[in-house]
Amino acid sequence: MLGDSFDELCRHHPELKPIVQKNVMKLIKEIPPLVKFPTTTFFQSPKSSLYYSRDEPVLTEEEGCAKMTSWETTVQGDVLECAAAFLEMLVGSYNHNSHNHWKDFYKEIKMQDLIKFITPENNAFDYVLSNCLSSISMIIKAIDQVRPGFALQEFINTIGKYFGDISEFIHYESDSSSYFDKFDQNSEEAGLAGGVVLSKLTIINSLLFIMSDVYTSPNKLSTARVQLFAKTFQKDNNTAFLKEMVSFFRRIVLEETIAHSRTPYAAAKDVTCLTGRQHRYHVEIGEPGVSAKDWIGSSAKYKNLSVLFFHFNKCQLWTRYTLATLCRLSADKRQESKFGVVPN
Repeated sequence: MLGDSFDELCRHHPELKPIVQKNVMKLIKEIPPLVKFPTTTFFQSPKSSLYYSRDEPVLTEEEGCAKMTSWETTVQGDVLECAAAFLEMLVGSYNHNSHNHWKDFYKEIKMQDLIKFITPENNAFDYVLSNCLSSISMIIKAIDQVRPGFALQEFINTIGKYFGDISEFIHYESDSSSYFDKFDQNSEEAGLAGGVVLSKLTIINSLLFIMSDVYTSPNKLSTARVQLFAKTFQKDNNTAFLKEMVSFFRRIVLEETIAHSRTPYAAAKDVTCLTGRQHRYHVEIGEPGVSAKDWIGSSAKYKNLSVLFFHFNKCQLWTRYTLATLCRLSADKRQESKFGVVPN
């Protein structure tokens, strides 16, 4: 509502618009650096941090251990969400004629600034479900209507940077053990080291989601959008990024498979969930999916598996959208030319 009010104010009092724009730019630049989250940890326990056999007893609760933190329960998340919601209603909403009224302002906004709303370190693992990211996605979509491809290269550059940060995970050689096994040491040092990787996965998850939501969601594809993707990814450095994305996809599929192969069915069912549709794992074990999840367990095993399965599943989904879009380059359903949508 506040964003709408400022929009109306600027419409009826154009002399105030430059002042509003100046302070909105200040908000975009200054809010994300102010937000600091507690350090992410890979949860440790003398009873182990992960399961290694389906015959192990299921451990959901551990005495003296706190439950998981979600984005809805963090003050820092509220700050980001309120700022993003204000920005969306002011310059990114499709409910009014923002494109024309704020068109000049769109030219001043830099993706390097907006992307900081997506990449706060140590954020809650389920940040990808936050209203903040939904608002940022709407803002990017609005700007992209005026400046096609506004965010795509910055997404590629930033995701590539975080791929580099977890290169050891992406290129982990074993097909039978999890990369995260090495953090199961019941020590603070191991917990912090594993937490660094989890924090990076949260950021990658969020970046892949916004990139796919803006550019590659199957119900939003157009010939122009696919051509933009083709021209962007034909650059040499972006081809290297694509190869790394495929390696990342391979590793998270393997990690999910390994985790399920050695986790008791009851434990895996309890932490494997999606919002809105059924996970294939629930089909495989003949158990119904859960449409919503509170993640109420407190044991290290429960919390670590919840985070890992969440990232593995979501990252696979967003990555599939991107790869599927690239596979459509010469097979657009509208076939506007005999060459499909391959650019000249």
